[in-house]
Amino acid sequence: MKKRFLSLLLVAATLMGLLAVPASAASSVTEALGEIDIYNGGYPMSYLSINGRNRELIYTYYNYVDSNGKEEEIPAYCVNPNTKGVPQSVAAGESIRYRAEEIGTDPKAVGIVANGYPARGLGELKLENKEQAYYATKMALWCYILPHWDINDLKVNPSLSGVELTRAQNILRAAKDITALTTTGTGDGYAVFYATCAETDKYGNLQNYLVDTDPTTEIRLSAYSNYTSTDEPAEDETALRIIKLESGTETPLSGALFEVIDPKGTTVGLFTSNSSGEIYIPLTPEGNYTVMERQAPAYHLLGKNTAQNVDAEYGKTAEVTFYNAPYGDLRIEKRSDTGAALSGAVFTITHIESGKTYTGETNFAGNAIFRELQPGAYRISEVSAPIGHQADSTIYTATVVSGDTVSLTVVNKELPGLRIIKYDRKNIFLALPQMAMVT
Repeated sequence: MKKRFLSLLLVAATLMGLLAVPASAASSVTEALGEIDIYNGGYPMSYLSINGRNRELIYTYYNYVDSNGKEEEIPAYCVNPNTKGVPQSVAAGESIRYRAEEIGTDPKAVGIVANGYPARGLGELKLENKEQAYYATKMALWCYILPHWDINDLKVNPSLSGVELTRAQNILRAAKDITALTTTGTGDGYAVFYATCAETDKYGNLQNYLVDTDPTTEIRLSAYSNYTSTDEPAEDETALRIIKLESGTETPLSGALFEVIDPKGTTVGLFTSNSSGEIYIPLTPEGNYTVMERQAPAYHLLGKNTAQNVDAEYGKTAEVTFYNAPYGDLRIEKRSDTGAALSGAVFTITHIESGKTYTGETNFAGNAIFRELQPGAYRISEVSAPIGHQADSTIYTATVVSGDTVSLTVVNKELPGLRIIKYDRKNIFLALPQMAMVT
């Protein structure tokens, strides 16, 4: 039987956009953290693989001291997997100073930590040691953080056999369980902190970490999951499959957030589409369900039809499909009447229908690119011209098309005067950008 999802309360946004809030949000906890030492715990592991690559992780931790002076070793989970961290910078047993002054508030990221180790012990996770539990929790976290990772694509390292293979299978199961669980609680003092390196002068820009405080305190938070079973539904199972596709191309879209409401009007849960653009949910009872799209996938617009009703019948899998159109882009190309690309021109564009206004400046190639725009007509005006050129007072219009980049070229007349161009000493044919002056 597939895993059931419980009612969920909060919606996650981009991890980095929500992790940083003032630490005063939980003053009782902030006193316990500030600067901490994050240690390279040694113990490299390579139990699981994803996207064709085995993932080696090294146990990382800090020592948490509670209000009673009791010290406890707590794992530190990195949130920038593609950036060098503590284990890559110091030897096993050594540490680097970090600042843990901001509380993590991304509900999914915090929910994973709260459902992972050590909030859930080795017995509950059915793992042998803290390092294995760390590995399972960290892989669950990375499957949420990284855009091209999906928990359903996580597999055991194909090179393992015997006891090590069994351990890998147990770690994989634990990682999926951590992802699937919903966190609920009533505690006031629980906090997960966002830690940044305090020794950048010595080690450079290292990974940031999520560090738990007191894992014995319950968390007042719910987190949604994008975990769905990849097994084929049983013939006698009542279920719902939500399919998410791109308009026009029929490409599956991951990351769309849906709320499912049962026949009694109670929220079943919030779910995100996986890499196959699907969500599979076992259902009870039968009846008419409402499916509402709450958040579109990245780079896509919410569809006009954000709610659909579907009848769930006993022993059958009901299906409902939602479509999203991609955003459009607008590129303004700024040129001199001599044909040269001009940097430093400032433009404003206004979506005529909604009134939303955006401002951008041309780069060294003479382009100002406005991305992820709502399709429709835009009014374009030049706010200021590059030095030595006369601003174009014309008000232009351009129509942004879904899934395409529309280009507009605007020409500035060069003002009379003396133009001095700075060339590279080693290449007299290479004019240096932003070094042209007019007097």
